[in-house]
Amino acid sequence: MAHYTLLRPYEIPAFLAAYLLIGIHREGLYYTKGSNSILVDEIAMVAREAGAEIITGAEVKEILISNNYARGVILKSDRVIHADRIISNTTAYNTFTRLINRRYLSDNIRHRFDVIEDADSFFYIYLKAEKEILKGLRSPNVLFIPRLASDFMESGIIRVFVPSMIDSSLTRDGSSHNLIVSTPQQAAKWSGKSHRESKARSFIERLLNSLENILPGIKEGSEVLRYYTPLDIEHITGREDGTFGKKMDFRQGLYNRGGNKTVIENLYLAGDSTFPGQGISMAAYSGKLCAELIIKERGKKLPI
Repeated sequence: MAHYTLLRPYEIPAFLAAYLLIGIHREGLYYTKGSNSILVDEIAMVAREAGAEIITGAEVKEILISNNYARGVILKSDRVIHADRIISNTTAYNTFTRLINRRYLSDNIRHRFDVIEDADSFFYIYLKAEKEILKGLRSPNVLFIPRLASDFMESGIIRVFVPSMIDSSLTRDGSSHNLIVSTPQQAAKWSGKSHRESKARSFIERLLNSLENILPGIKEGSEVLRYYTPLDIEHITGREDGTFGKKMDFRQGLYNRGGNKTVIENLYLAGDSTFPGQGISMAAYSGKLCAELIIKERGKKLPI
């Protein structure tokens, strides 16, 4: 839960742990065979079948606003797309500070952004490891809190996810597993391009040393396939400092995240900066809530 909510262990509200345990007890855990990219492809297929046009590789430069109404978007290529409704799936902060004219940024919205506290980003390592090393793991998703948290770790938490334990299609041979090892990190510690690669290699070595005490043989019996620093994540996702959202605490969690409507007519928000928060399931649910809101506003009946 600490890793999922992007909080340190001592910051986690107790109700979040209860929420997770109740969900597991009632419905169990689900995993998309072939990775979550398969889920994205399936959603895209259903959308196209319903008549949607999906344009990829088309960065939005600006949201067109006229008389406090959202009218469309301008792409980086200068192509203009007009629409009756605009749903921004980037963060509320990015929407109001990068995509629309700042004169629409009211004092209330400014204050809301001033008090936002983003969660840390992560350092990710993708490994290929011998199965024998992981034979002691009882779950494919494990959170380790080493007794002596090294000073290079922000929270003392190391998460190990082994998707190939539940989806054998992700490995090409039967003697190894794919691992994703991650730990929270602040982007500020990775600023500057000089020596970033050597710094990353040093960080990986220390991280594997910490894991060696828990999974003996992991250092020598694994191969680093790729890694991502917080700045790499920022470059890939466009999220400032590579963060995956706001800290999910009482001050800015759940209902305090804000809804789908904005002060600009026909402009809506979805994603982790709105209710209920970050995570694949919750961000997707925010999109569902936004779609239902628009359907109701148009006087249509909700699908069953």
